[in-house]
Amino acid sequence: MRGAADIGLTMSGTTKMQHTEILKLLEPGALLGGALFRSMLTQSEGRLQLPAGLRLGPYALRSELGRGGMGVVYLAERVDGEFQQQVAIKCTTQAGNEAHLTLFRHERQLLSELKHPHIARFLDAGSTELSTADLTGDAAKNEYAKKTTALLWFAMEYIEGQHFDAYLAQSRPSLDVRLALIQQLASALSAAHARLLVHRDVKPSNVLVDRDGVAKLLDFGIAGFSDGTPAAAYTPASASPEQLALAPSGPASDQYQLGSLLKLALSDGSTTGETRTRTVVPSAHDPTVLQLSREQPDNRKSRILPKGQRGEELQAIVAKACAASPDARYGSIADLSSDLSRWQSHLPVHALGSGLAYSLRCALRRHPWVSAASVSLSTLAIASLIWFNTQLQSERDFARAQAERANATKDYLLSLFQDGDPTRGTDPNLTARQLIESGIVRIQNDQSLSPAVRQELIELMVDIQLRLGESSTAQRLLSGVDLKSIDASKAQMWRARVAAIEGKPAIAHAALVAQYAAHPSALIAIMLARSELDIGETKRAEQRLLELLANPNLKPALRSSALTNLAVLQMRTARPLEAIESNQLAVDQAKLAKPAVSPVPAYINMALAEIDLASFDSALEHLQRGEEWLVTYPNQRNQFLILQNRGMALFRKGEIAQAEQVWRALLKQSEQGVNPGIEAATVHNLAAIADKVDDAVLSIELSERASRLRLQLGDPVAALSSQINIAAKLSTLGLHAQAIETSARAMSEAQKLSRPDLASRAELQNALSHCHLVPLECGGRMQAVTEQFIVQNNVVKALEAIERLACTGYLLEQSSEAQTRAEALAAQLERTLGDNPKALETLQEKKAWIEALQSFKNGPGAATQAKDWKVLEALAGNGAVRRLVLVRLLLNDNQTQAAARLISSLSVQREDYWHLKTLVASRQGQSAEASSTLAEMQQLQARALKALQP
Repeated sequence: MRGAADIGLTMSGTTKMQHTEILKLLEPGALLGGALFRSMLTQSEGRLQLPAGLRLGPYALRSELGRGGMGVVYLAERVDGEFQQQVAIKCTTQAGNEAHLTLFRHERQLLSELKHPHIARFLDAGSTELSTADLTGDAAKNEYAKKTTALLWFAMEYIEGQHFDAYLAQSRPSLDVRLALIQQLASALSAAHARLLVHRDVKPSNVLVDRDGVAKLLDFGIAGFSDGTPAAAYTPASASPEQLALAPSGPASDQYQLGSLLKLALSDGSTTGETRTRTVVPSAHDPTVLQLSREQPDNRKSRILPKGQRGEELQAIVAKACAASPDARYGSIADLSSDLSRWQSHLPVHALGSGLAYSLRCALRRHPWVSAASVSLSTLAIASLIWFNTQLQSERDFARAQAERANATKDYLLSLFQDGDPTRGTDPNLTARQLIESGIVRIQNDQSLSPAVRQELIELMVDIQLRLGESSTAQRLLSGVDLKSIDASKAQMWRARVAAIEGKPAIAHAALVAQYAAHPSALIAIMLARSELDIGETKRAEQRLLELLANPNLKPALRSSALTNLAVLQMRTARPLEAIESNQLAVDQAKLAKPAVSPVPAYINMALAEIDLASFDSALEHLQRGEEWLVTYPNQRNQFLILQNRGMALFRKGEIAQAEQVWRALLKQSEQGVNPGIEAATVHNLAAIADKVDDAVLSIELSERASRLRLQLGDPVAALSSQINIAAKLSTLGLHAQAIETSARAMSEAQKLSRPDLASRAELQNALSHCHLVPLECGGRMQAVTEQFIVQNNVVKALEAIERLACTGYLLEQSSEAQTRAEALAAQLERTLGDNPKALETLQEKKAWIEALQSFKNGPGAATQAKDWKVLEALAGNGAVRRLVLVRLLLNDNQTQAAARLISSLSVQREDYWHLKTLVASRQGQSAEASSTLAEMQQLQARALKALQP
């Protein structure tokens, strides 16, 4: 079977009068089903048949996969040359009705928003005008088809697999596998219900099991909102009682249908266990309305259902999910899923209540070692009672000792914070951090504390320091503790958390891999995913995070953390718009958590994404909001990150002095070993300041220092970013061979790490160096990398690359081609910016500069007398590269004296500067000046290469 399913009712042979009656049956209150159902009824007089090769958007039909009342499903291939892809396309016709088209658009929007690993992915949709020539067979002869026909189509993920019932019958999977499939579908439906969407037609033919044994739920195209409206569309054989009665239906109907699939999964796979037929009978309330009745179930015994109590429990779960009244079912599909999980863990299932005897039997079942096969039932009971009594006594003694220890710990902590009472001390401004620091000293020196209480307090203080993001204090505490006396799992988690705070991803990853293997949990999985992301295992990290987020039972606190880390991944894979959305969801989940958790990381990440989008003021606002939340959720590392990214927003905004002030203050706080990861990042950022003030050698020295610090921390990905900056400065200084080598190596590593953002940055530097070596190839390479930035929504880099292309073209005397390409790229970027006023303003300024250059691209022509020259000078401002372009224009116009005056006002470490200064000196016959300039360049190049030596 392929990636298509028959949907709804097949209406062939139904009279026009019955059409009207069935519309009454199927459409009351429907929001999305009506448009497609009316099409379905029209097609009943002439079945839709389309020829192979017919183009629908970028796809060409290949063969029919299946058909039903909702239309026909075809296998199709993408043929627009962009990339190869097979899809399943569902087609249905519409007779030019605008209302129907509106409903179709609603349905398309609904499908586009459903993203879940167990829901067939929506890819595309559209409307294509057909003529009779496009139809074949009976369809071409039909009177309706002779009219202008709009073909509506949906392109969905093409899945090679079997329908649910066929898979059970042919593969005969184990019970565990069957329950896993049900749990996957439960996860998919719960995710849809969370968006207030109901499927309403969950049946075997709408579930495909792919080659990997993964379930995929199909055909959300007939879904509706869970607003309690009567059912819009369903298959009678799978419908819930309320759907058949035309009563309001919602998530409970999906639960009923999932329960039916569970019942099928517990059978031998060759029957649903309940055969239903469609019978037309008058309604007791309205004889003009048709109703559907069902036959009695097939009560054949199952060969899958376990014997005894275990089987009874599963039957009870099925019965509760398939209860006739929605009120008698589980509260949600998540509750049904939870009960299945309890059954798999040998815990009492809620479907059977919570009686003492039942709970006791479940407890014994979870601990089979309590009994021996040879003892009688009475002996088993006595042994069990003795064991439970012993356990109870042991646990009582343990609880008493724990309580005494907890009380002693609580009393000591209260005594620490007594110093914070301004009525008892001399310093009313004593902070909580100072109190904790003084408390640590007292714990270490107070000889009255018992070893157990001291240990408890130290462990608590370590946890507090890690929660505050202060790893250095936690490390100091741990240095005085015998780690052998601490639970190994806890000590391992401490190592992982310290490493994560200090920017040591390799160490964190190693500890978390071991921890997850021994004690798997959602929290450790999230931490592990972040460490995988930081060491470059991007795809594995994304898969892990998406699997976590697909779990409907994931608690809000953990969901917030998973979303925050997913946002980091999205930013690093050039998806800033998705990152902003994920961060906003993380903030919402943080508010729902009980107790509430910090939204600060989400605000920090949101600011980072907005910096990429050139929305600098918005980024600063989000950093301010994050800083305000630090009062409630203090954390030193988050405080450092806010400062670091505030500096970046100011830097990108052009407020260089303010950015440097922020970063130098941050470096002063972090370089004393407080947080080596932040120290390395700050040194990296200060290299950008040095470059901005045209001190390329200092920039290389700082970038190399940052790279080495990051490698020492076990963070090669961050070190790669510093290496890309080094390549940029080598290119600036005219060391193009070294720049090409460094950037090519970085580009290769970035591609291996699935980091398109870093790969594009490296490629930009590689292209710029090639521009100086092979000027004729400059335009094409620069255009290609700029287009990458535009696709990645990296607005900052796209704006930078467009100007670099235009200016480099003029400096290398390739102005015509550069001008044309830069103008086209600016127009392309403008179309993508949307509601981003700051970015649009920056782009307009760059376009004005490029257009002003247009007056001077055609060679000599009294440029200094041109009216537009003053405009050009004003646009150039104090920008070193723009002013160098002016020098080139003056030289092209044979204005050597004016060029000499202008270049004498500059003093920058750039190859273009030295080249133009030498050219001016040569034209003026100043050979000594030319030689001096050449010597200056060589001296700085030597210093740069020396800075890179080990």
